[in-house]
Amino acid sequence: MGKICLHCGQDKTPANYIALNHNLLLGDSMPVCRDCVNSIIAADPSWNSVNKICQIINIPFVPEEWEKIAAAKGKDAFSCYCSLFRQKEYETLEWQEYNDLYLRLKDADKVERVLPETQQRMVKQLRQKWGEQYDEKQLDYLEHLHKGMLESSNVVGVLNEDQALKLCRYSLILEEKIRAGDDISKDLKAYNDLIEIANLSPKLIKSEDEFEGVSDLMSYAEVLGFKPKYYTDIKRDEVDTLIQSTKAYARYMYVNESGIGEEIRERIESLKVAAELSGQNFDEREFIADCRNFAEEDNEEFNIDY
Repeated sequence: MGKICLHCGQDKTPANYIALNHNLLLGDSMPVCRDCVNSIIAADPSWNSVNKICQIINIPFVPEEWEKIAAAKGKDAFSCYCSLFRQKEYETLEWQEYNDLYLRLKDADKVERVLPETQQRMVKQLRQKWGEQYDEKQLDYLEHLHKGMLESSNVVGVLNEDQALKLCRYSLILEEKIRAGDDISKDLKAYNDLIEIANLSPKLIKSEDEFEGVSDLMSYAEVLGFKPKYYTDIKRDEVDTLIQSTKAYARYMYVNESGIGEEIRERIESLKVAAELSGQNFDEREFIADCRNFAEEDNEEFNIDY
């Protein structure tokens, strides 16, 4: 009895399907035929793609083994890879165990280093960037420092990038001299001078664990130009009413206080003198009109909607 492939729709014998390893949901074999699986991987041969298919089959994804088989077997590589992990010595191995190791290597940016070919290619690329005189340990130091600099500082333009690279090289020189116990005074001065010249300002980017509190968050928002928006056309509550009533009562007590007229007159005279001393004209009528307008605006009634 045949089985319909969910990818190509053809009816094929069980031998044309890759067997699954303890998959309770999908049964004994893949829902997609062997040829379609190979074509899917050929279209996207990335490790992530192969790893996802290995997860469905429940077999380990071991990058170094996959690369060896892919180089030797071509389009039939995945079928051969599956056959390898069907052998008796591998029958207890499942996808999850090896995936945890794969993710740890990936997070540490070391996943390519398990393969000699990719490791050699990576070292070659780093030497083209930093120079042939550095060994692999020194290249790791330089590259790690440079990546951190790009993530935390604004490196803009070719000149800034060149200064960042030189800072990394000077940092390596200082690090090695400190470990050797050598004098670093001249190199330290050159390093500090280059830092001042480069003027690499910090990026306005923070991760969520860098904020110590709400005040730190608000200060950061202000640096970015954030301004809180106050809404004046919304429904008011009891607190708004209490604030407005307190302001209205204070104004009433002041305006109806005896002698307020004399106080206003003294204020106007003081403003006239200040205007004359500064060589400006003081318009008394305009001043009184502005005061009235301000009082009327501030005395607007709230439309309370509970």
